[in-house]
Amino acid sequence: MSTNTTFYKAVTKNQEIKTINTELRQTGKVESKKLIKQGYVLINLYGKDVNNLALKVKRDEIEKINPRLGQILNVKLNSNEYKAVIKEIQRDIIKRNITHIDMLILVPDRYVEVTVPVEFVGESIGVKKGGVLQILLNKLTIKTLPAYLPEKIEIDLSHLDIGDSIHIGDLKMEGIKFVERDDVAIVTVTLETEESQQNEQSS
Repeated sequence: MSTNTTFYKAVTKNQEIKTINTELRQTGKVESKKLIKQGYVLINLYGKDVNNLALKVKRDEIEKINPRLGQILNVKLNSNEYKAVIKEIQRDIIKRNITHIDMLILVPDRYVEVTVPVEFVGESIGVKKGGVLQILLNKLTIKTLPAYLPEKIEIDLSHLDIGDSIHIGDLKMEGIKFVERDDVAIVTVTLETEESQQNEQSS
């Protein structure tokens, strides 16, 4: 792995925090299925020292913001607003519509564990030489305070040569701790073998 220390960054700037307007909902399987059919997304909002809130929001409103894991939203309920982070998104198996979202209320001085996406930029020099880029992880789980919570983690691949890899331990970011082990590989460039070439030709 290259000793270059500028090949990655936690992207937090210009992160727009959008607001969703929610309502309280009744719980239970029958009522939940009914609400989903009526075009609602079910939200479970929870946090330390806060009673869990069962909420609903119109699906078209939530889909406009293109929700993703680790995204921070302002959740508005009547006159109350909660700053919360998306912990889990569930979709319909067939239609792929969003059906449920779990959200954790953020507290400035309390650590949160969330999953954030990894965005790869640049073209590997190893790939230019004929190597094969293998992306092993496209999201990472981190522990951090809300002030350091990134929108995404950006990794520049341009320095990667054949045989090079980037591991969790290579990423050193202020205020962010990675849950995965340091020796876990995120991305690697390997030499294309004769067998892999034959597999590509036969596919």
